[in-house]
Amino acid sequence: MNNPVSRRLLVAAAGLLLAAACTQTAPGTGPTGDVDARFVVDGQSVAIADGNAYVVASDGSLVFIKELYTPGEAQAAFRVTRNAVLRVGEDGKWYNVPDRLEMGFEDAKGVRDLIGLERGWTNFTLQSPAAPTVPDYVALFKRILAEGAGFEDNRVEPSEENFYRGAASLRTYAVAGTDAVPVSKASLSSILVHAVEGDTVDLSAWYFIEQGMPVGLMDLESSFIDQGPGMRVLADQTGRLRVELKWGDKPTYRSEAILSVGRWTQLRLRMLLSAAQSGTIELWVDNELVIDATGQTLPLGDTILDRFEIGTTANNDLGPVIMFVDDVRIETKRVRTP
Repeated sequence: MNNPVSRRLLVAAAGLLLAAACTQTAPGTGPTGDVDARFVVDGQSVAIADGNAYVVASDGSLVFIKELYTPGEAQAAFRVTRNAVLRVGEDGKWYNVPDRLEMGFEDAKGVRDLIGLERGWTNFTLQSPAAPTVPDYVALFKRILAEGAGFEDNRVEPSEENFYRGAASLRTYAVAGTDAVPVSKASLSSILVHAVEGDTVDLSAWYFIEQGMPVGLMDLESSFIDQGPGMRVLADQTGRLRVELKWGDKPTYRSEAILSVGRWTQLRLRMLLSAAQSGTIELWVDNELVIDATGQTLPLGDTILDRFEIGTTANNDLGPVIMFVDDVRIETKRVRTP
């Protein structure tokens, strides 16, 4: 139990890019409540309990890795009734979370015009060598939004240069990652989302890749859990598409479909959310079903997926990516409460 656990194991064990510099041993013998989940990564058993991640030692004891989330925090941020879902804002006010959001990019001069309740977008992320850490890119977001500051290297902005329908789309530019900053992002997101166990979520958007090949295209994740685990649509360097649950041993659902470069392509992902193996995953490319699978689609039974992210949600070190996104839609068919 006192043996050191390597950084690689820490990263793999939680299935998240944990930022801890070393392991810590929790005071006491481990969690006070029941274990919420167990999984095996690289031959190591991992347990999640009380919002914490633990490595299961050979004697069955639990070695604390780090806190992943605060139990009950996500639930306290929402009011759910049969007729409505509300989310509390930083100002203490409650805001409606619609069952359906449709987002275009017309009549916007810049990214600042896209952020707000009227359009449904609430944030953008520009992670890059110029803004490598969370504090760095959050500060950049605030400078651009509040002060009208310019971009540094990555960009996300409305554009009339290329669009699928209407008069504008979202243009994203993401530089290549580096050894120091392996992931580069240029994405737009909304936290006007609430999806839980038993809900069916339908996501779609049109993509035009002008240069490069993005790793990440579309994410539905939990902002309340460390590193934002959830479901995401990914592509390899050849454009081959897959869907992955970013959690634990990262259940992955693969296709033979290739994302084209130089033409508009629609991606549509529909999922039944389940922390067990009873979830469903369907991915369409231009109305052709390329993934039809069952499996885990939710990290934990009480997880709330509350953040939808679109654009270049991840780029690797192979080169910059220029991509346009248009006609974005997210619809949730909810399991209603009494």
